Amino acid sequence: MNSGQQYHGLVVPEVTPVTPTGQLDQQAVERLVATLLGASVDRILVPDSIGHPNPADVLPVAASTE
Repeated sequence: MNSGQQYHGLVVPEVTPVTPTGQLDQQAVERLVATLLGASVDRILVPDSIGHPNPADVLPVAASTE
């Protein structure tokens, strides 16, 4: 399906870090996002639960996080 939406710039797929017990590793998520923001990415792609990207989950990065 083509939504007609055009993406440009650096779009980075995000991984979901988990702890050894399978829980979301919130601190690792925060570090990854901070690293991506520091690298000046334009969008972060958040895959669904089975790893397939969904165009609706491409999150634009705000010009300022403050």
